[in-house]
Order: sequence, then C-alpha cells, then structure tokens
Amino acid sequence: MADVYVNISRGKTATQSSSYQNYGNASLALTAGPTGALSFCTDLQDAPWWTVDLGGVFSVHRITVWNREDCGPDVARRAIPLQIEHSHDNQTWKAVLRCDYLFGGALSDSPLTATLAEPVLTRYVRLRVIGTSYLHLDHVEVLTRVPENAIVLPHATATNIRPSRNAMLADLRLLHSAGFFSNCTILLETIMQLAARGIAVDRIDATSSFLFFKDDPLDSEYFHEFFDVRPDEIDANVRHDSFAWPEVHGCYKTMDYGKFRRFVRSYFSPSADILGHAGVLAEKYGIDPDNTLCIWYRGTDKKVELAPVEVDHYVKAADSILRDNPNLRVVVQTDQQQVLEYLTGYYKDRCVYFPELPATQNDVGFHHEDIPGKYAITRKQFSKWLLAAVILLSKSKHLVSHTGNVGFWLALYRDNPVGLRQFNGDNPASVESGG
Repeated sequence: MADVYVNISRGKTATQSSSYQNYGNASLALTAGPTGALSFCTDLQDAPWWTVDLGGVFSVHRITVWNREDCGPDVARRAIPLQIEHSHDNQTWKAVLRCDYLFGGALSDSPLTATLAEPVLTRYVRLRVIGTSYLHLDHVEVLTRVPENAIVLPHATATNIRPSRNAMLADLRLLHSAGFFSNCTILLETIMQLAARGIAVDRIDATSSFLFFKDDPLDSEYFHEFFDVRPDEIDANVRHDSFAWPEVHGCYKTMDYGKFRRFVRSYFSPSADILGHAGVLAEKYGIDPDNTLCIWYRGTDKKVELAPVEVDHYVKAADSILRDNPNLRVVVQTDQQQVLEYLTGYYKDRCVYFPELPATQNDVGFHHEDIPGKYAITRKQFSKWLLAAVILLSKSKHLVSHTGNVGFWLALYRDNPVGLRQFNGDNPASVESGG
C-alpha cells in the first residue's frame, strides 16, 4: 500500500536570524500556501537562517522550499547555496543536504523538493544560506510519511489500523506537546474521536509528546511507563456514539462523568510505578484521603488561559469547609512559591505539602523551567510525583481546586463532583460546588 506525505510544519512556530524592515514574521512561511512573493526577509548578514520548531520529535522524510519569484532570478539567487539542517535541541545542528542550484517557487512550479534517502528524527529544521546574503523565501513545508490508510487528526496520527473482536484497533502517535495534563486532555479527546468511528487505540507512541517532561526526547515508551493501558477492555469501550468533547474550562459539577469514565480507566489508569509513588506520599506525610481537605492552586502561567483567582477566595472556601469539619487535615499543592508560603503560614501545623513537587516564584509554566538545573530533580521524576499527587489528592474528602487541565484531571480521577469546589477564572468571586 502506498504511503502519503503529511505536512507537520503547518501552523508551527518559526524564527529567523534577523529582520529586514517589517519582514520579521518567520511563521508566515508556514501558513496558507505559496504565492510567489516573500513571507519573511532577514537583514544582509553572514549565514542568515530560518528555523521551524515542529513542537515535537518527528520522522522527517521530505522538505519542500518555495523561493520568491516576484523580483527576478538575481534576487531569487540570494537563497543559494542553501543548507538544510536539523537539531533535537536547537543548539547542535547536523546538515541534511545542500542545494547549490537556483530553484524556483509557485510561479514556475519548481520548488526545491528534498526527499531524504533516510528519514531523520528531529524537532527543529533550519534553512541557512552559506555566505553573506539576505534570506527571503515564500513558503516551507516539512513532511513526514504515513501509510495510505492512516487517519490524520489535528493532534495525532492513527496507523496500523486492523480488525479485532468488536472494533478496529489502531496505533496512535500523539503530536501535541505542552503541559503534562494538557497532553492527557488532547489524548483523551483524540481517543474518543476515534472511538466515535469504531476504532480503539491499543498502543500510544509519545515520541512527539510530553517533551517538557522527558529526560530522553526520543523516549517513545514514556506514556506506558506512567499509565496502564488495558487492551482487554478496549473493544468493549468502543461505541460509535461515544464522543464527548472534554470541556477543560467547563463546570465540573455538571460534567457527564459517565462519558469519560471508561476511557479514563482503559487508558489513564496509573501504572504500578505511579501507584507506588502515591503510596510513598501517603505514608510519608500521613495522608488519609477521607480526612483530607486539599487546596490545589494553579499559578505561574495559568493567567494566559483564565483570569487569575486570588488565593483569599480559596482560603474562604476552605475555611467554610473546616468550620463544619474541624478535624480535617489540609494538604496544599501549588506551583507558586508565594502561594505555598502564604497557605502554609496561614494553616500552620494542620497543613502539609509535598516538597517532592517544587514551586517557583515567577510566572513561567513550571515545565518551561530548567528543572534538573534549578531543582535537582529530573523531568521524569517531577512528572511521576505530579501524577502521583493528582491520583492521591483527587480522592480527598474535600477538594478546592481551579479550572484548567490539572483541575479537570483531578475531577476525572475523583470520578464525581461530591465535595469538589471549583473556582472559575471568568468569575473569581464565585465557586462551583459539588456538595
């Protein structure tokens, strides 16, 4: 069966070495299609370059480059000799090929098409002129090859589609890479979309995902180290009417938990390793979920999604619970050091937190930090403690939480809204209570 090529660079982020006048939006070369005109232009400089971040590690099979053709061959010739390079970390580069001849673009229908004899696994692709020149191009596409029967979704590709007892089975490669639970949400959504087509996923390749949480960027088995995918339950979970959009910013009190339950159990049940980590936290800090009030406050960069909720609102909600349940123990979990210090100072001896999950004082998402360098913990270790904390604290008798991906997964693992109070950034003074 023939293979097809899929553009994995569309809509991704690009950068350039410098900017000539107003032609500094490098990402324009990845949008729409080739027109014959330039999308970006560097200054005159030595070895000008343009780089695309694919957002994950991909197998790159082909790179197509459209030159500008609106000012004649002398201007188009500025793009040669052009060297194509790739990198895992945007620091160390390896050459893929070099083009020494004048290539065209949309008007002549003669772009540079570089089909690689051996595909490269990489995250970054760079185009660099050898010598002193301007670099200005029309359009660029970086492509991977997939089987003809593959299903290409916005954030994943399903391959190896085959029949099973009650449904079709498929292998899934997740292409989204952001926060840990953002990745989980997109994966859940994708699995449910495929289930609506009668296709069940039984193998998940995370090579291009969870990049901020890996020690080895090429670790394709990462997901299965964290979650216990249960193939024996997959066929029974597939229904053609099973798709429900995960409303991360919705109300968890009214969420239809039944729509998600079977998928969470089949694909996101914690592995024995993660359960072991949760057990360590419970024993070390004396956590009894039935006697626990958990305050989970998400700070740092969450403000880019929702208006921040002042921590005093969380305190008021927690205090109202404690008035009726004075023997509850308070467990605080937050990524914001200032909030951690405030809450532990406020609740004093009745409060505990997990030092295994360090907090930061800035407004940068923790996964963008230099975790090993600043906190003496590997990215994978941090991820395991994070998931373990969510698993353990989701079962707290009372949970005061936020709206967002972590809050959503706390609710999913809780499996009901009873005892859950959720703050919504759209109306910070209110709280959705599940009883």
